[in-house]
Amino acid sequence: MKSGDLLVESSLGNLKCNSCPSQNLVISPITVSAPWMHLNYTRGGCRVTSFTTRIFQIRIGTILSDNFNQQEGVPQGSVLSVLLFIIKINGIVSKLPAYVHSTLFVDDIQIHCAGDDMGFIQRQLQTAINNMTDWASKNGFIFSPQKTVCMHFCRRRGLHPDPDFQLNGSPIPIVQETKFLGIIFDTKLTFRSHIKHLKTKCIRTLNIMKVLSSTSWGADKVSLMRIYRSLVRSKLDYGVPVYGSAAMSTLKMLDSVHHQGLRIAT
Repeated sequence: MKSGDLLVESSLGNLKCNSCPSQNLVISPITVSAPWMHLNYTRGGCRVTSFTTRIFQIRIGTILSDNFNQQEGVPQGSVLSVLLFIIKINGIVSKLPAYVHSTLFVDDIQIHCAGDDMGFIQRQLQTAINNMTDWASKNGFIFSPQKTVCMHFCRRRGLHPDPDFQLNGSPIPIVQETKFLGIIFDTKLTFRSHIKHLKTKCIRTLNIMKVLSSTSWGADKVSLMRIYRSLVRSKLDYGVPVYGSAAMSTLKMLDSVHHQGLRIAT
């Protein structure tokens, strides 16, 4: 992305992750770099033990209904359920145009396109949304319009129109902030909202540490330091490569959290 370019991002919400994919779609031949014996187990043994033998009943009081075969979904809590879902959903990124890039983490999908022409960006992203929606409908997945938003990242001065996108005929709302993988993004990439939210979460934990640091019955210094590193420092470190680009005046809001935590622990 060059200086002065526009960047438009859309986060697509995914629903019914473990209940929508049909059994045949999940077990269809999968192209992955894995030993054949592992794929054979997935396609053969899993079909017999986890899919085709699944039945359910409805109970009202002490009365049970007849047995019904489960036609869709993967078993909740099964060792292979998440793995099969990840392998299957991974194919959705192959439907993106050349100028559209994506980030996929399990069922959280984000696509973005950068350029100096808003019309070009809008056409590319709308094509990507249409292709992904078509792929999802053919493979048993459903995107949630309520969880789908669009952000327009731009630092240009003056007025410039926001893009217009559709998901299954419904307009995708343009928002000023959105959370993706635990980090709050804003249109100017100041990360001020994320850091304020992060500070609030850490202060709640520090208040608990204050109670645990009682001199008469509280925890010792070693235990308090472990609590600080596990519950406070881990939150501060998460996402630093992303929100670390914020202004120094904004990042300094977290200094008081770090200093207070060390004082309580020591």
